[in-house]
Amino acid sequence: MQEPDVVEPPMQELQVAEYTRAPNTPGHCIFNYCVNESRHRIPECIKVHIFCEYKLYIPNGARVCREHLQGNNWEELPEFCNVTHSFTATQFSDICDILRATIQRATRIDFSVRGALSDDELHFWVGLNNEQLDIILEETSSLTQNCIQPRTTLGIYLTKLRSGEPNERLATLFNMSRRQLERHPSKARECLTNEYVILHLGLDHIDRNNMLERNLTIPRNLFGNEQNTKAILICDGTYIYILKSSNFLFQRQSYSLHKYQNLLKPFLIVCPDGYIVDVKGPYAATKTDANIMQDLMNDDTNPIHFFLEPNDAFILDRGFRDSLDDIEAHGYEYYVPPNKAR
Repeated sequence: MQEPDVVEPPMQELQVAEYTRAPNTPGHCIFNYCVNESRHRIPECIKVHIFCEYKLYIPNGARVCREHLQGNNWEELPEFCNVTHSFTATQFSDICDILRATIQRATRIDFSVRGALSDDELHFWVGLNNEQLDIILEETSSLTQNCIQPRTTLGIYLTKLRSGEPNERLATLFNMSRRQLERHPSKARECLTNEYVILHLGLDHIDRNNMLERNLTIPRNLFGNEQNTKAILICDGTYIYILKSSNFLFQRQSYSLHKYQNLLKPFLIVCPDGYIVDVKGPYAATKTDANIMQDLMNDDTNPIHFFLEPNDAFILDRGFRDSLDDIEAHGYEYYVPPNKAR
């Protein structure tokens, strides 16, 4: 005797007036009327942010295009999405799993969503607030074009610069493998070097009138003139301390007999108000400030000679004493603390 077919009961849906659910549509972007062909999974951290902020649940099957994923305009999603108040048992279980996993990872940081970290928390990790981080992203369009989550890529790179933590520890902090994490700093460094740095560093990003405006009252009266037509620059070498290298040649070049540590020497050119015009180097620890200045002065193709004019002034310390003749030979003035010899 043939047994009758077992009919499964229909899946019941729960109606919740306070919460909404986005459509489970992998065929197109979750934003209404979006015709972009690219489709990406929505990161779990973004799902949690949207659920907590807007009481909107995003199912696993939902997809988002690259433009909306990078645009970070998630506050518009409740308005530009066909939402419903019905939830299945599977979707309710998925919400619980996401929130439980989020609580377990509560000590880890997330840069992907603007506002997920407060300005104080963000400043602790990268030294910037949310608005400053957005400005960097706006001025580095290649970062947005080449990275699916440019804010995370930039955040990882800045965290690495600020903290100096090893990659293994950062990988745990960002909940990813070490190999996956190591892709982010190299990509961010390449994009920032090619696009962002040249906008804020070097002689090409500033004109002479802007530099003259940065002559403060006291330096202008001491080293300049009443017409304020003399550029005043402060030059000095600083230090970036590094670990001892296993490469013997580099170890010798990076060890400073003055500081008794391994270091590299960036050479800074600064306006009287503290604005950094340019950074040369980094140079070996064995290279003195005077040697660096001699190299700059004796290189006739150096852009500094096309930027400065005769009688412009350098403010230096006694470490530049061996390069003063080279500075004077090019028609520039110098001011150093006096001693008995000179």
